[in-house]
Formats: sequence, structure tokens, C-alpha cells
Amino acid sequence: MAKQVTVLQDEKSKLEKQITILESKVKQKTDYDGMTFEELVRLLNEHKVKLKFDNQKEVELPLLEALDILSSSLASGVSNAHGSDDEAIQLFYKVATPLAVYGIVQTDKVPSTVHWKRFVLSDLGKHFLYELRTKGLGIHTNSAQPGEVKKPKK
Repeated sequence: MAKQVTVLQDEKSKLEKQITILESKVKQKTDYDGMTFEELVRLLNEHKVKLKFDNQKEVELPLLEALDILSSSLASGVSNAHGSDDEAIQLFYKVATPLAVYGIVQTDKVPSTVHWKRFVLSDLGKHFLYELRTKGLGIHTNSAQPGEVKKPKK
């Protein structure tokens, strides 16, 4: 009888360790406001935006690609301040605002006397971009040199 109790206690201990490991994996997989990395990638790929660069023809691209391409601008912050150029306003409304829905960008502090807003990459957004690039899914990957844009995979 004592031997059976010992065997059961060992088995219980092993199962508790497995549960702890599985719980940590589940937590890691849903660390994007309740979504997995893969779910967020899918949503951002499905969301299309139309952007115009350097007075060229307007192009439609996934929000995920726009985030990757324009991440430097988002890291430093974009605003809808009076006097901002067309590209900054476009970035604010067509890229940053939709990304705010997913928690990728957040509003930044601005003086209380102004009537404009500013978005910057959130910690969640920085984490997402890091994971995107380390998995080789972004246009900018770890193998790219700073400022170098890798051709998107089709």
C-alpha cells in the first residue's frame, strides 16, 4: 500500500510540472492582448490600407507590411498636428490609428493646450515587431542591415 501511495505521489508531481509548463506556454501564446502571434499576423495581413509614397500612385498593402516598413516613424512618433505634411497625416490616420485598435501603438503625452494627438509604438508593438523579424516574417529581418529593406516574400 505504501508503495502505491509513493507511485501515485510521484505521478501527481510529474503531472503538476506538466501543467505548469503547459500553462506558461498558453500564456506565452496569448501575450498580444488575448491573441496569439499568429492570430495577430493574420488580422494585420487581412487589414488593407491604401498609402501614397513620395507623390507616387496610391498602393494597397496589408497593415502588417505598412507597420514593418514604417516602424521607424512609428517608433519616433506620428501626430496629426497642424502643419504636418501629407505623409505624416496619412501615417497617423491610415496606419497608426488602425494599429491602436490592436494595441501596437499607443497615444503619447502631448501638451494639454494642443488640439492634436500623437501615436508611438507601444511595448506590445515593439515586442510584436521583434518577434516578426526574428521569425523572418517581416520585410526588415535580423539579416538586414540598418536602413536596408528586404524584398517582401510573395
